[in-house]
Amino acid sequence: MNDIEHINQFSKQPPSCTEVEREVLGAILLDNRSINVAIENLQPEYFFDVKNKIIFSTMLDLYNRNESIDTITVYNELQKKNEIEGIGGVGYLSKLSQDITSASNVEYHSRIIVEKWLYRTVISESIGMADKSFKGEIDVFDLIDEMLTKFINITSNLFKRKILAFTKVLENMIDAIEKGMSGVKTGFIDIDEKLGMLRKTDLIILAARPAMGKTSLSLNIAKNIAEKEPVLYFSMEMASEQLASRLIASDTGVSDSQMYASKTVPKFSKNLINLKLFIDDSSALHVNEIRSKVQQMKREKDIKLVVVDYIQLAVAKGSTREQEISNISRSLKAIAKDFDIPVLALSQLNRACELRSDKRPLLADLRESGSIEQDADVVMFIFRPSVYDIRTSPSGEKYDENFAEIIISKNRKGAIGSIGLSFDKERTLFKNRALSITEEQFNYYQRPDIFA
Repeated sequence: MNDIEHINQFSKQPPSCTEVEREVLGAILLDNRSINVAIENLQPEYFFDVKNKIIFSTMLDLYNRNESIDTITVYNELQKKNEIEGIGGVGYLSKLSQDITSASNVEYHSRIIVEKWLYRTVISESIGMADKSFKGEIDVFDLIDEMLTKFINITSNLFKRKILAFTKVLENMIDAIEKGMSGVKTGFIDIDEKLGMLRKTDLIILAARPAMGKTSLSLNIAKNIAEKEPVLYFSMEMASEQLASRLIASDTGVSDSQMYASKTVPKFSKNLINLKLFIDDSSALHVNEIRSKVQQMKREKDIKLVVVDYIQLAVAKGSTREQEISNISRSLKAIAKDFDIPVLALSQLNRACELRSDKRPLLADLRESGSIEQDADVVMFIFRPSVYDIRTSPSGEKYDENFAEIIISKNRKGAIGSIGLSFDKERTLFKNRALSITEEQFNYYQRPDIFA
């Protein structure tokens, strides 16, 4: 049973807009420049009417041979392929260009065609899945995974970047530099200077052993950004209420444990009430679900950052755990690229660092998969010496109780090295270390042209 037969089980008229299809074809015949707009959005299979599908495919053949596209050239090409009768003769072709007066709405009309194709595809795939469900011929969890994958694949190509000439890439880069770096500031001066902010399309890994403060730092960063821009936070370990109590603690100075003991919520700032922070605390999210929710929130809220807490709690297909983690990290990088936003993903470290005399983590400590390091644009580690009762650095410098070292071990677009922060354990709050902030750094951080 083909797609149309599947759809016809429900309706004699599947979702379509053949008059809009004719408008696009007529616009191309009227003004050849219109095909440049059309080919950015359309494929022949998106057309519902078989005649229109044949004509658009023929136009693409002419375009690819750098030949003119008009009624005569399209007619001759259709004759060569013995398809002129398939469109109902020359009369249909002539009428296309006669019925249109302007070629200005090709982009808008192309989107309508894509929308109708998506509706038809979703209906067809859903019916196919329903057939399998009734027959019980596939494990239900495999069926759900297959369904999610199919729906993600339906839309993924629509978000892929277009092929650009290098001159256009160069032009875009120069424009971005002149306007300021493209990304979001973390609120931590040294981190922003080292990374040049959290940049669009980047996968940033924040890794540490348990109790080092991964969630705290990621939540602090999310809060700083959410004061101005929308942020989507996937919390697969902690409930949303726990995150909220942490944010209140960091804002008010009243610890989480004190709040629950007194059964009183302290008065917190208006900034906290107005945070543009969106939390999904679903457990064991499949990467396809994460992608789907990012797509929805990008469209509805224009989110500027995605946080995933944490990689090892997400789910993906894979015959081994290492392969599964590889698929997760690869998918998160794809999400960053396809939706043009930074993804900050938390990761556990294995125990190897605790067996060494120097407890500071290394890239080799990333748990379960080297692909995390490979897929990431940035890898940062949190190291708090006080957790291991370490009081002095290898060079003899004394650590204070609140010292936290952020180790940037990989940075595709900038420098690597270490950054010092202070960690208030009671408030689960990371702060800039005042002694490490120079006047030059402070002025850099304040520049609106850089961090707009």
